[in-house]
Amino acid sequence: ALLRVRDGGALRLREIETLLGARGADVSAVCHAADELRRETVGAGVSFVVCRNINYTNKCMFTCTFCAFSKGRAAEKLRGAAYELEEEEVARRTAEA
Repeated sequence: ALLRVRDGGALRLREIETLLGARGADVSAVCHAADELRRETVGAGVSFVVCRNINYTNKCMFTCTFCAFSKGRAAEKLRGAAYELEEEEVARRTAEA
């Protein structure tokens, strides 16, 4: 599987499962191959992007199950108190992002 990827070939589902299931020394081989491919593809530089959802509150009345952090009446004692950020904090987080 590593050789196929190295040569630009597509992997079959079973090969992907094998790579994701690697343990011990095999993990090192997979990581080394991935690092070599990354280096050849994009160079040695590494970067990241701060991508942030700014949740100005965790108070929720909809109970839509979209997020796991909302606080409705039934969850008042779970995961800390409900909050509402001040405008200054929202602005600070926006600038940071």
